[in-house]
This record gives sequence, structure tokens and C-alpha cells, in this order.
Amino acid sequence: MTDQRKALHYQVEQAREEDIDPLVDLINRFLHPLESPASQQIVFDPVPPGSKAAAEIEEQRQQALARHSARQAEMITRSIGDTVTRLGIDLNKIGEGRCSWSASRGKSGSFTCSWFEGVVFNRLSTFYLKEQQVVTFERCYISEAQPELIYKVRVLTPIADLEKELTVPI
Repeated sequence: MTDQRKALHYQVEQAREEDIDPLVDLINRFLHPLESPASQQIVFDPVPPGSKAAAEIEEQRQQALARHSARQAEMITRSIGDTVTRLGIDLNKIGEGRCSWSASRGKSGSFTCSWFEGVVFNRLSTFYLKEQQVVTFERCYISEAQPELIYKVRVLTPIADLEKELTVPI
């Protein structure tokens, strides 16, 4: 279940009993719109490659991607900037991967981001355990010398930092 879907489920669970019927009506109207001659069919005309419209669409897409990357970098910096600095991770590399955040009732929650650097898979995660932040940084790759998986995990807490490596034959 995606974070957005979880958030929607959470919001529905928090709805007051008297709001349930109007919410169901709203959802049903969205899923089954009233019939009208104008809404019976939606047609998407293809845009010819190399046309002015295609160039404008591509420019809008690039701008949207740049805005998304900037927002993601800002959230990463705000959420775990000190951790990224402490681990010596390039913020631009993190921004290339998939990231997710979750929080519960205004309290700090968890953050997870995974990305590849060449053939090395990386995952950075933060979560709270008894109101103490725990950070895990995992790196995983296949050894070039032998058929084995190298898995390294580094755990950071406010007062300690420990790294372990696990080698698994494959």
C-alpha cells in the first residue's frame, strides 16, 4: 500500500460518523459521474514528434521534474541533512532514487530512500524507537572476485555509530 493510500485510509478512519454518508456520495459521484453528452468520451490526440506542441509539452515536463527534484532535495535536507553530512553521502545521488516519508499525528516518523551508484544498491532509513532517532545506511553489491553478495549496514544513533559487513555466497 502506498503512502498516499495509507494517508487516505487514515483520513477516512478519522471521519466523523455523520460525515460518512456525504463522503460515500462524493466518492460515488467521482467514480460514476452523471451521464451527459459532453462527458461520454474523452479523446487524446497524439502530438506529432518535433512539433511546437511536443516541444512545449517536453519543456513543461522538464520543469515539473526540476520542481519535483528541488522539493525532494529540500525535504531530504530538512529531514535528514545532518545525517547525510555525517555519512558523507552526496545529496544529489539520493535525489536520483525513490524516497518516502511518513509521520503520525504531527510526530516525526520515518524516512526511506534507495538508489543505485553504479552496481551498488544503497538504502538510507530513519525511524524513531522510544523517541530516539535510529538511522540505517545499507550498501549491497555482488563481489567481482567471487560469487557472493556483500551487504554492509551502518547504524547511527545520537551517541553511537557502528558498521557491520555480511558476506553471503550466491
